[in-house]
Amino acid sequence: MNISIFCFSVIINIQGTVSITPTDDAKTFLNGYLISETTVLQHGDRVILGGDHYFRFNHPAEVQSGKRVSCWTGVGAGDGHKDFEFAKNELLTAQRAQLEAEIEEAHLKAKEEMMQGIQVAKEMAQKELSDQRLIYEDRIRALERELIEETERKHEQDLDQQRVASQMADLKNANLELKQKVDTHKKRVRLHMEAQVRNQNNAWECYIYF
Repeated sequence: MNISIFCFSVIINIQGTVSITPTDDAKTFLNGYLISETTVLQHGDRVILGGDHYFRFNHPAEVQSGKRVSCWTGVGAGDGHKDFEFAKNELLTAQRAQLEAEIEEAHLKAKEEMMQGIQVAKEMAQKELSDQRLIYEDRIRALERELIEETERKHEQDLDQQRVASQMADLKNANLELKQKVDTHKKRVRLHMEAQVRNQNNAWECYIYF
């Protein structure tokens, strides 16, 4: 097992299987894509450490067997610049795609938050309207009770006024009847006294005559 430790990642070769494990100190890109866990390397993979250290992985077994030629030695050495440009463009393309995806995600998130905000505002408005409606309904019921009580009081006042008027009319009639009785009694007394006076006068006249 061979272990190579860089300041940005750890590369391990276990029986011909080479893997790379990124650290938390810097970003590690593989073929233009950011990796965050241990990943097996394939011959020809482009590795970027820390954002500005570009490498192309040549599997030792394949290079030694002659199946593939290293880009750093022999005939392929002249292609290093092309590999660098390719890896750089590949990273830029991946970063651009990632940025667009992040922008789209942010747009969708903002839209979702906006919809949630609209929904919350709508619910708050509905609740406020409901509360206002309840307040108005309570006020209307209170006014209705006040109106009923006022109507009942007015009705009682009208009844009291009617009773007072009736009592006053009865009292007036009783007073008139009493006055009539008094006048009648006075008239009878006067007539009786006049009759007595006439009788006395007649009696005196008879007495004088005899």
